[in-house]
Amino acid sequence: MNKLNLGCGKDIRKGFANVDFIDFGKDVIKADLEKKLPFEDNTFDYVLMHDIYEHIENHIQLMEEVWRICKPYAIVDINSPHFASLSTYFCPFHYRGVSKEYFMFFGKNGYTLNYPLKCEYKLLSSKIILRNFPKFMERLANKYSGFYECSLCYMIRPSYVKAKLEVRKENGGKNKWL
Repeated sequence: MNKLNLGCGKDIRKGFANVDFIDFGKDVIKADLEKKLPFEDNTFDYVLMHDIYEHIENHIQLMEEVWRICKPYAIVDINSPHFASLSTYFCPFHYRGVSKEYFMFFGKNGYTLNYPLKCEYKLLSSKIILRNFPKFMERLANKYSGFYECSLCYMIRPSYVKAKLEVRKENGGKNKWL
């Protein structure tokens, strides 16, 4: 299995291609995540993106690049601060947080609004994570996420969103819109 740890920072993992824009040494491939990634099409089965998505200004470009370098049905595992998380605001290198439903935008039946994306993902799971709160509150925030994100999330602050996506490719890796 070809695995990629994108935006690894100091979390350098064995068995992964570890990539970051900072040079952390010989075990890390240095690459600008805002540009074309230095990998061939259909290379990876699994991509880990923990605590990097919020640092990227152009999410669409990144998701299109990840899609390009992934094999069909590859899994993309993302952890990113929720838009109401304090960490979204206190770090000057964070561009934005995400909602529980954010990654549906990249799906075939999601909120694409006919935007001509070069990628397609199936959202397998998405979960709001509340740290320092009882688990029942996290379960309620996820069950009633629309209500929670519209009215309660700035009082009961979430930490991050954990999402798992599956890469969808048809027509030999070409998206139907292109």
